[in-house]
Amino acid sequence: MTPRPEDQLLSAVSGLFSARAIPALTDQLARWRETKPLDGVRVLDATPLFFNTCLKYAALLAAGADLTVAYSDRQKGVTTVEKNHSALAADPGGGDAAVRLR
Repeated sequence: MTPRPEDQLLSAVSGLFSARAIPALTDQLARWRETKPLDGVRVLDATPLFFNTCLKYAALLAAGADLTVAYSDRQKGVTTVEKNHSALAADPGGGDAAVRLR
């Protein structure tokens, strides 16, 4: 069975954050998995991308959001579109892209 996108993101950063370090997000993620308050809502996030940003994306995906992430690498000077959510999980913070997650 293919892991859920939010689980792939959480797995990618699992060694960086413990549940004790992020209690509010852990609780929110669990509640949103059950209630799906953003089911079908399209969300565009274009905030700076760091490893802890993946935790926010995981919560949004667990909530049912159709999430698109836009980020930039000015050194390359190009923007690409990547629809494979595992690319973000594999390399948070790398390259120019708009990544559609879901």
